[in-house]
Amino acid sequence: MKKRFVTTLTALIACIACVIGLVACGGGTADPVAGKTYVFEKVEITKGATGMVKDEAENQMNRLYAGSEIEFGQSNEFTMSVLGNSATGTYQQNGATLTLTAEDGDQTAKVKGDYVTLSMTESSISMTMYYKLQGGNTDNDNDNDNDNDNNNENEDNTNSAESVAGKTYAFKDLYFQFDSSVDQAFKDQMNATLEIMKSAYVGSVISFNENGGFSMTVNGETITGTYVQNGTSVTATPDSETSFAPQTFKISENQLSIEMTIDTGTGLHIVYEIAE
Repeated sequence: MKKRFVTTLTALIACIACVIGLVACGGGTADPVAGKTYVFEKVEITKGATGMVKDEAENQMNRLYAGSEIEFGQSNEFTMSVLGNSATGTYQQNGATLTLTAEDGDQTAKVKGDYVTLSMTESSISMTMYYKLQGGNTDNDNDNDNDNDNNNENEDNTNSAESVAGKTYAFKDLYFQFDSSVDQAFKDQMNATLEIMKSAYVGSVISFNENGGFSMTVNGETITGTYVQNGTSVTATPDSETSFAPQTFKISENQLSIEMTIDTGTGLHIVYEIAE
């Protein structure tokens, strides 16, 4: 797991260099970006990492990019700051497409509503960075991609769940899920550890308070921190003095679950159920 995460993070660091250097990586209409400043909001890994590895890598990247900005001048010049470094150059906007040109090359970005997004791939890791208009309102996003946008909006509307605030979830089950690339010998080996792993989680509970804090007990150890719920997802971030990484849980009716990538084609699912 550690080796895979280090590999993932190394590839993402290369993506940072790609953005700072603005080397090449990688229709519609949109409002002009001239005279506006866009502030980094988040990064999403879209390919090359899943489960806990994805969550940890995104968390690291969000910390690294915190405070990053892109300032667009009125005369087609821009300045981009990342990790205390600045890149300057010129830009051209063609509808919803932005081309940023610096000494090291070009970077293509997309403009939609109050966002400028940059997508790139490095060492099989693909990610998208979201920069939001300073003082902007996401409710005014353009809907120029029609069918795709409408589908995404419909999906967002269905991704709702009751608040976890004030609720406690108790451990219910733990199981592996394998895809077709995993051989039977490895499946047998992993499944042989199931009962041992389950015994470690017996009695484990997660409690969410009304003030954005959580407490989780696992194998006699207590972890505390804060949580944020976004529809059917709950991201629990442990206190900084712990060595545990943030975890994202999925809510489905009265259950809370998390998926961790153990190896290629192998996922570990841990399920909690609301305590009566």
